[in-house]
Amino acid sequence: MYPQRYAQLLYDVLQDKSPAQQDAIFKNFRKILIKNKETHLAPEIEKELNKIQQEKEQEKITYISSAAELTYNQKKELEGMTSKPRKFLVNPELLAGVAVRQVDKVYNATLKRKLEFLKK
Repeated sequence: MYPQRYAQLLYDVLQDKSPAQQDAIFKNFRKILIKNKETHLAPEIEKELNKIQQEKEQEKITYISSAAELTYNQKKELEGMTSKPRKFLVNPELLAGVAVRQVDKVYNATLKRKLEFLKK
């Protein structure tokens, strides 16, 4: 089996497990690698698992894009409406307004979006 596949399986199994349960899973996983004579894959599996975890953490971030830098008060207002963690981005192509992406939802209140809508 490929390191990427092992890493994905590990990630899937480790979800919503307590630290003690995760330790037990890792111990059993090591035994499987030893039994299958695949211990040489351990560093690559760890690297892939870290990569998957980082990608999943990125997915949890609420991205708030605006055409210009938001003021402190604007950021505070948006923080009250969105979940943590948040990342504020500046995208001049938006022209004006704000776009918010939370996991699989997008709220687009930008001038660019409104102009595209009117164009159609």
